[in-house]
Amino acid sequence: MFPSVALIATASLYFLAAVDAAPSKRQSDNGSCQALFNKCAGSVDKSLSNVFAIESCVFAATCANGSRPVDNFLAALFTNKNGENAGVPPQSVGLPRVTSTVLNSISTDGKTISQQDFINGYYGTLSPEGPWPSDAQVVINYYNRVAVWTAFCNSNIPFFNFQDYFQYSSSVSSNGCSGTTISTLPPTTTQPPPTSTPTISSDASCQKMFTTCINEVNKDVSNIFSVKSCVLGATCFGGQRPVAGFVSTVYGVKNSGGSSAPAPSALPRVSQALFNAGSTNSEFLTSPF
Repeated sequence: MFPSVALIATASLYFLAAVDAAPSKRQSDNGSCQALFNKCAGSVDKSLSNVFAIESCVFAATCANGSRPVDNFLAALFTNKNGENAGVPPQSVGLPRVTSTVLNSISTDGKTISQQDFINGYYGTLSPEGPWPSDAQVVINYYNRVAVWTAFCNSNIPFFNFQDYFQYSSSVSSNGCSGTTISTLPPTTTQPPPTSTPTISSDASCQKMFTTCINEVNKDVSNIFSVKSCVLGATCFGGQRPVAGFVSTVYGVKNSGGSSAPAPSALPRVSQALFNAGSTNSEFLTSPF
């Protein structure tokens, strides 16, 4: 028997409470964490034994707050699947670890999880229709939670340590990274304007295009596909839906994460002038502008 609508709503509210301790997070997260939770709930077993074999569950678990964030996530998920009186939810320390399949699907080097890997995986796990975070910095902050607990603040997180976060962070304290300035989501009531352009790529040329695009595009990003740096930047953004992710990130920076970004399909197409700059016959693109 499937859980009732009321039960699902209760579990969803529980999860939202866990991830939305700060009202500002609701604005910048834009519902993406709840979307990942819902996707996870649709795939996971009632026992949650396969929870860390599912990408959406892994990313949803990083959204949770509190002193036992992963276990908070598991409690909400268990209620969603089984009902409020189904018993005691499993704790992360007793569940199978994040699978190698999930790790390899996120990683680009087969050994570690980089910040860029995490960003790409988070966006790539969401539906093509979103909702998307209104600022990539939100996703970076989720990654930083794992980085701080594992004490890999200035380098990629090895697979074993990444797995440790999901199994032990709710039961084992960490000294974190002393002397670092890794950001966390601010406990304020409004989303502050970004103090710097977020990092979207470890590739210097891609990051340069993104930064230039931010400076040149309109606030409503209506001209984003008429700006050369934006078009080039969109081609090297990661994830399964890179253009939508890029537009969402640019829009979030331009608008301080205050509203939802337009879908690429709703924006004007690449301008003819820009296309002609990279074409010798006005029909085919033959050079990078």
